[in-house]
Amino acid sequence: FAVVEFNTADLRHPNLQPDYAAGYRGLRDLWNFGARHVSPMAWNGSNGVNAGKAGYSTFTAWRNTLLEEAARDFLLARAGLPLGSLLYSFGTPRHADDDGWTPEAGTIALTNGALNVTPDSARRVTLRSPRGLPPHAGRAAMFIVGLREGLTRVRVSGRQSEEADWSVLADASGDALRATTAGIAVSRSVSAPSAKIDQLRVELEFADATPRILTRFAAIQPKF
Repeated sequence: FAVVEFNTADLRHPNLQPDYAAGYRGLRDLWNFGARHVSPMAWNGSNGVNAGKAGYSTFTAWRNTLLEEAARDFLLARAGLPLGSLLYSFGTPRHADDDGWTPEAGTIALTNGALNVTPDSARRVTLRSPRGLPPHAGRAAMFIVGLREGLTRVRVSGRQSEEADWSVLADASGDALRATTAGIAVSRSVSAPSAKIDQLRVELEFADATPRILTRFAAIQPKF
C-alpha cells in the first residue's frame, strides 16, 4: 500500500510542532506493515527554518523539520533491507525507543538507538514483541539479533493469539549463530509452521551475565 500527503502534524493543533519521535514511530510502523511508498506533505510547503513565524504551516512543512531528520535516519537504517522485512531498531542515534518490546526475563534499559539488556541469574534475556504483528511476520526466513558477542543460543518463537501456545520458528546455537555486520543471523527452522503470527518471543542465552547492547531485531523475508 501507499501513503500520500504524510505528515505528523496534528490538524487539531496546527501551531504545535510535531516531534522527532512521532516521525520515527510513524515511519517505523508504515515500513513494518508493508508500505511501499510514502510521499510527504509537502516538499514545496513551509520550511522548518521559519517555524513559529507568520504564515508557517506545520502540516505542509518538510524541509529542515524533525520529520525530515527522522526520515533520513529511517532510510539509513533500512538501506539494503529486503521489502517486507520487519525492523525494530530501538530508536536512532538521537532517539531512544523500546518499539513496544517488553522483557519476560532479564531487564532492559533504553538508550539512543539500542536497548541495554541485562541477563538474569540463568544468563538469559527473553523479549516479547508488540502484539498485532503484520501477516507477513510469520513468513520470515531469517532473524537478525543486533549483538556482537557473548550469545550462546537464540530461540525465536511466535504465537497466533495471546491464548495460543508458542511455536518455535528458529533455534540456533554454536556454529549456527552466524556473525554478520548487522548482528547474529539465525535461519528459520525447516520444521517451523508458516502461519499468521500475532506476537514474537526472542530468547537469548549468554556465556555470562554481563550487560550488553542490543542494537536491533529484524525478521527478514525470503527472496523470491
